[in-house]
Amino acid sequence: MRLLETLKLFLNTQIVWKDSSAFYIRMGFVFLSLAFILLYIYNFKTVDGSILVYIHDNLDSNIIAYKLLADTNTFFASSSSIIPNIMNGIPRLTLPSEYNIVSMLYYFFTPENAYIINEFLIRFIAFFGMLMLLRFHFFREMEPNDVFTSIIIIGTALIFSLLPFWSNAGASIAGQPFVLYAYLNLKNRDISTYNWLILSLYILYSSLYFSGIFVLAMLVVICLYDWIKNKAINYYLLLSILGMSVFYLLVEYRLVLNLIDPIFVPHRIDFEPIYINYLEAMNKSVSLFWNGQYHAFGLQEWFVIPFVFFSILFFSITKKSYKYIVMFLIIIILIQFIDATPRAVFEDIRVKFYTQQYKNYCFMASLVCIGILYLKNKIWALFLLSAIVVISLFGGFESYEGIRSIKENFSILTLIQFDRFYILLPFLWLLLFALISKALLDKTSYSIGLILVILILQINLSFKAQSANTLRTPVSMKAFYSKETFDDIKSYINKPQESYRIISIGLPPSVAIYNGFYTLDAYWAIYPLEYKHEFKKIIEPELSKSEQYRKYFDDSGSRCQLMSSEKNISLNLNQFKKMGGKYIFSSYKVNINEGKGVSLLNVFFRSDNKYKVYLYSVD
Repeated sequence: MRLLETLKLFLNTQIVWKDSSAFYIRMGFVFLSLAFILLYIYNFKTVDGSILVYIHDNLDSNIIAYKLLADTNTFFASSSSIIPNIMNGIPRLTLPSEYNIVSMLYYFFTPENAYIINEFLIRFIAFFGMLMLLRFHFFREMEPNDVFTSIIIIGTALIFSLLPFWSNAGASIAGQPFVLYAYLNLKNRDISTYNWLILSLYILYSSLYFSGIFVLAMLVVICLYDWIKNKAINYYLLLSILGMSVFYLLVEYRLVLNLIDPIFVPHRIDFEPIYINYLEAMNKSVSLFWNGQYHAFGLQEWFVIPFVFFSILFFSITKKSYKYIVMFLIIIILIQFIDATPRAVFEDIRVKFYTQQYKNYCFMASLVCIGILYLKNKIWALFLLSAIVVISLFGGFESYEGIRSIKENFSILTLIQFDRFYILLPFLWLLLFALISKALLDKTSYSIGLILVILILQINLSFKAQSANTLRTPVSMKAFYSKETFDDIKSYINKPQESYRIISIGLPPSVAIYNGFYTLDAYWAIYPLEYKHEFKKIIEPELSKSEQYRKYFDDSGSRCQLMSSEKNISLNLNQFKKMGGKYIFSSYKVNINEGKGVSLLNVFFRSDNKYKVYLYSVD
């Protein structure tokens, strides 16, 4: 009810419904935005009736973890209960909490339906969260008939909702505007139930270690700022932070109890931090500032950053310089809009323009922009840009070799990935974009044309990034898991799946796990250290061929699997059989131990499936 009332207030804003063209324009933009979100979600569907999903930390791991909870009926099992399907049995503790909305979706729906419903929920949360935050906290003095400002609010909410969120982390990023909205309500002494409900639902729909710690840190900073500014503690803010912290610990009670009374020694204790030199740390900082991180893309690189920077510079120039700034922004837009122009003409310009050196200059220019915002007394914009710069620097230098001794003396600094403050960057960039757009609009109403163009291009960029980007390309879930192919293998073996164990070569272990096979290998976030050492004995002969793979396995081990692209494979088959191994699945023809003790039984392939699978038996 509160959301509906708020939306009505936003659309109407103290004017008569029937006599207001502003209302109908706002309503049109809202429904158009919702149509774009639905179209974005519809684009996940494939011609074969499946959905498109990214592989890394989705199809190869997280989705399997959620599916196992449902398939093994261990949703509410004790933390020490053993799930036998992978790694010869792992404790229930190593799977997600049952008090998480993403876990619940996969428990009650098929993986494909759960994924789509999850995408639907987080994008609507992102849209309405940003809409309400901007309207009722950052644009509260908006004039009743101010359609231009409405375009900024709705447009920013839309482009935020179309970001490539890592959906298996739930609303970790998408829900941040809603959290800040409720938090600022509490700051203003609005202690209505819905504010506490928003904060509670965020905890149930996010990840403590991926986002929760860092969102709480953001709220602490705001609380401290409010304390310093008003020279008094706002106890509602303090209570909300403490309440969220306690609720997070209750949701993740399995991890908390394991810290008190460990069930096993985790393999992560073997992790070796990677340290980088100054130049690498600086480049990482610039990359976070410019691109964000793999799990937290903000898509700010091509349009948002140039627009924000040149708009800030625009505040400090005279009217005679307006036309030059506008011309420069138009040139940047043309460089980006390659799809509508001959690639041969513009591609070389864009490649030269967006060099690492240019990105470094932009990063340094952010300091100038911070100075301008300070002089112009634009406090929130100043706070946001400063936070973005600090987070980027912190993320880059968190692994700087110069602080190695500090991290080694304080073990907690190596247990938590503190560079994950980057999960705040997408939200901070677009919030800054909205504030700068409003400031630009206040300076000249003609800027609404440029803002509209940026919004349109950013929407186009979101749809392009959905299908593919430089780091990842989605694949069909149905083709990836190749159920028909593995049903054929299951029928061919014709034994109870729990009676034998398998490993995979050239395909993720998650494929076999998804299809009900019991695997010795897996890509898993946490599992017993003892098992890592046992499994290593199987792949030791192959690891000895590659220092890169050996070091990766020893220093991490989350990918507890055979890593090789060679056709001649060396394995410790005695150890494999000792651990219950019988069959090996390979996506290509291999020569294992020169053919000694291993037989190729058959080759399986379905044209609409992703893999051709070679089935080997260990004698």
